[in-house]
Amino acid sequence: MIVDEDISKDDIIGKLVIKKDGKGELYWAGL
Repeated sequence: MIVDEDISKDDIIGKLVIKKDGKGELYWAGL
């Protein structure tokens, strides 16, 4: 995963979850 140097882990509002079927879903928080 590539993270911008100016962005800290605490600022990440999205979480990528990989399901058992191999597909990924991105859940957004703080919107």
